[in-house]
Amino acid sequence: KKNGETKINSVIFQFYLDWCGHCRTYARTYKSLARDIHGWNKMVQLAVVNCADPLNEITCQTNSALFFPYIKYFPQNSSNPNNAIPIETLQSVRGMRDLITEMILLDYSVNRPSNWPNFDFLRNFEKYNELWSDLDKSVQLLVIVFEEKVESLTGAQLILDMIKYNNRLTVRRCLKNHSLVDALYIKNFPSMAIFKREQMKPLFVAEWVFIYLIFKFFLKISF
Repeated sequence: KKNGETKINSVIFQFYLDWCGHCRTYARTYKSLARDIHGWNKMVQLAVVNCADPLNEITCQTNSALFFPYIKYFPQNSSNPNNAIPIETLQSVRGMRDLITEMILLDYSVNRPSNWPNFDFLRNFEKYNELWSDLDKSVQLLVIVFEEKVESLTGAQLILDMIKYNNRLTVRRCLKNHSLVDALYIKNFPSMAIFKREQMKPLFVAEWVFIYLIFKFFLKISF
């Protein structure tokens, strides 16, 4: 870290040719993706490399960029092309957002970066009062996303979306078999509960489609 800023650990590179028609078409999707996940930039950034530029020839060859556009995810603290993971060039921003989330979760599970948020699901024996024990005193809101399956990306993407508020709120993921699900009478998934420090009763509990809109409004008036 420098000057209190969170180190950017992972980078996504798009290798392209400036004269390539497919690359020019895909540029619109990639730019939209960059805008969509701009809030994740404390953890991951998007970049481009023009392989038509002779200055980038060695870089493109080293990264096995033979077909274009070509995208690779470089894990935290790694600049070695052998450690990078190719990503499919999907045409939708939502599809790319999901792929990148999966890459981040894989990176987290392997490298456990200490300066990244906690993507683990709540342990079933983890009680409510224990959830606050490792959080900074400045964190006043605890958001728990209840998900039906381990493969769900809903909670992970909310964690990423809320990184910019991480000194004031924390988001955790929770599976449907956790004791909190019964305690809060949650029947549908995904759902979300928002707790305030030192208050056992949640501020909101509702299905995702409803509470996410409330949550976004709540953030605007609170922060």
